[in-house]
Amino acid sequence: MSPTGLRTHLHAAHNFNIDAPNAHEDAQPCPPPNVVQEYHNKLTGRICDENGLDIPQDALPPLHTPQSPDNWTPYWNCLEFETAQLLFSQAQLSAGKIDQLLHLWGSSLTPHQDTPPFADHTNLYKTIDATPTGDTPWESFRLKYSGNKPSEDVPSWVNKSYNVWFQDPQVGIKNILSNTNFNAEIDYAPYHEFSVDSHSQRYKDFMSSKWAWEQDEIVKEPQAYGATFILIILGSDKTTISVATGQNDYWPVYLSISNNRFYLLALCRIGVADNLDGGGVPHSNLLADVLKHAFSLVELWDEQGMDVEIKPFTDKFPPATIYLLLAPDILHQLIKGTFKDHLVEWVTKYLEQTHGNAGAKEILADIHQQ
Repeated sequence: MSPTGLRTHLHAAHNFNIDAPNAHEDAQPCPPPNVVQEYHNKLTGRICDENGLDIPQDALPPLHTPQSPDNWTPYWNCLEFETAQLLFSQAQLSAGKIDQLLHLWGSSLTPHQDTPPFADHTNLYKTIDATPTGDTPWESFRLKYSGNKPSEDVPSWVNKSYNVWFQDPQVGIKNILSNTNFNAEIDYAPYHEFSVDSHSQRYKDFMSSKWAWEQDEIVKEPQAYGATFILIILGSDKTTISVATGQNDYWPVYLSISNNRFYLLALCRIGVADNLDGGGVPHSNLLADVLKHAFSLVELWDEQGMDVEIKPFTDKFPPATIYLLLAPDILHQLIKGTFKDHLVEWVTKYLEQTHGNAGAKEILADIHQQ
């Protein structure tokens, strides 16, 4: 099938609008040779202002004026900033010691009719609190369980209150989309890629997925036609901070959006043999380099799952046997997994069933003491 025939098939069978203008096509990378790339004909990501009014496609973006390197607001100068950083972040002096140091500093400057950067610790703290923390300020609220409580064995967390610190997700997403460092790294519209040679579809970034293509429910309202589909991706993981704060548990929530291409780079693959038990060439960047010169881009993607447009951080690593690089996770696999989560939990349940809760606690306390 010729490229023209393939385009006709895509238009008839896959709801492509071949000639539909896409306001952001100039920002999209050129597809590899022998690949047809088409964008959604409704979720086009048209360029508009904050009021939804169209902006001419050839209009220049707003002028970005970087902050002056001499602007230390809310500090008067670099000396004030570095003093605050030393006293508060690095040395972590107490309020009393800060006052004592600033008093000695001021006494030495009195003959010269000068003053230290800060009058006392209160002045220092107020200046630090006024320091901008980026384009997305931190906010907080307190959270406490307010539902029904069990009559006995009440979990400790039920009676505790927790501080929740957060940044406005809408502001954060807006900053991602407006960050010039991500230029040409944002997909504004769902798209499909088809190889001309094998007629198969290529799945690359999130916006090339079938699911993203089918999310056109949002354009049923006329005012939403031409919108950009943005999927919010959330992840969470418990972490424990024990340095300088005691044994405190935190549950950070991370946010990204599906339109960013860069966050998927870790999913790329190097050359991998189909039969892992049959010997053959070690899995390495050397094999990947040989494959790049032996096969076409489409064959590499269809047969090996390789995208040569993306270079993984391991590209310059020397050849190595991957199995020798996989070291066991002693903490999570052996100590926490096998011993704590399996053996200790099994022994505890056995003691509770055999000796009751009180007897089991007594035996375990004796074991801990030993």
